[in-house]
Amino acid sequence: MCGRCAVITEKACLHKIAGTSKWRRQEEKVTKKYNLCPYDKSVCVPVIHTITVSAEEAGAGSTSTSKEQGTPGAGAPAFVDHKSVVLSGMRWGLVPAFAREEPQKFTFNSRSDKLLASGMWNRLLKSKSRCIVVLQGFFEWGKEKRPRYVQMAKNYPGFSVQDDHGDHETAGEITQSTGTSSSTHVNQPQKISNSSSSKQFKELNNGKNFPLLVCGIHDRWSGPGYSVQQPLESVSIVTTATPQNSGLFPIHDRIPLMITSKELAAKWLHDDKTPFAALLQEIEQANRSGPLKLEIFEVNKLVGNSKNETPDCILPSGDYDKKQFEKNFGRFLKPKQPVKQEPPVQESGEKQKEVSGPTGGATTSSEAGAASNKREAAKAEVKMEEGVALPSDEKKQKTE
Repeated sequence: MCGRCAVITEKACLHKIAGTSKWRRQEEKVTKKYNLCPYDKSVCVPVIHTITVSAEEAGAGSTSTSKEQGTPGAGAPAFVDHKSVVLSGMRWGLVPAFAREEPQKFTFNSRSDKLLASGMWNRLLKSKSRCIVVLQGFFEWGKEKRPRYVQMAKNYPGFSVQDDHGDHETAGEITQSTGTSSSTHVNQPQKISNSSSSKQFKELNNGKNFPLLVCGIHDRWSGPGYSVQQPLESVSIVTTATPQNSGLFPIHDRIPLMITSKELAAKWLHDDKTPFAALLQEIEQANRSGPLKLEIFEVNKLVGNSKNETPDCILPSGDYDKKQFEKNFGRFLKPKQPVKQEPPVQESGEKQKEVSGPTGGATTSSEAGAASNKREAAKAEVKMEEGVALPSDEKKQKTE
């Protein structure tokens, strides 16, 4: 069971994985959430899926075919539908098309072993209703009620579900959408390298691991508040039995069904010739054939409350405890740094200058001033002895 997840994959990384940057709907609702639960209606999960376009839209030329009937007009070639891969934001928790009103509880997981037996799911097993949900990671508690975060391993290389030239309109380029989610986007070409190295995915994902590509089933509901043109699109995550060689096996017996290769992604999104049971078995076998490259670690119990919505939710518990300790008591235990002693700064008027004295030795300016005063006093005494009137004596004589 997957009931809480992190949706924080960067848009540039999503575009690289999908091989396109065309968003069909609800791009603006695909925002970062570190602790998303299915009952949050304000946020959508990023989904890779297909839409059917006409032969003319696909670049195959115009026809006089009726798309609804699938029969050509007189003398016209047969109509050929084409599937185009796009991105959409969808609400996590499936609302079936036949529901009379929007339910308060949603089916956010669908067991792989119940899909064919259930009438609700059986109608959604064609490729047009299959999709890939992109999650950065998910949480599981286990019997001990200790939350763990599950993500792809750091060394997992990753892959794109299709080549970067998947858009008909861009022919070798992928596009950056500039429109709104309620209508067809006006796209501007944006060149992206065809390299699929793990380094590039990590760079596009701002240093985070390659995300989980999970099998999903989606539906459209046009009940009250919605319409056929603007339906509510929702998705459920397909789960399977946890492989015994997986690190998650001791914690929980169910795990999201992963898409582990480009070939399986193409089959899940496009293949309607292979019976669904055989396709499902092939994907499950790929999950079991080798150990899933997962990284699993315990996180703090704050993730149990969906209102807690910070990067701390996906921080290993040891790192979180250390962070909280340093933030609180640890700051009082840090050794004090010695105060750096600055040399005393002298006032400019009291600065001592070195001047050359009469003997050639170095004297200070204050010493030079004192010597000058002594010389002036000596001169004054000589003048008094010789009868020379000093300036003060002259003033005295004038007053007399």
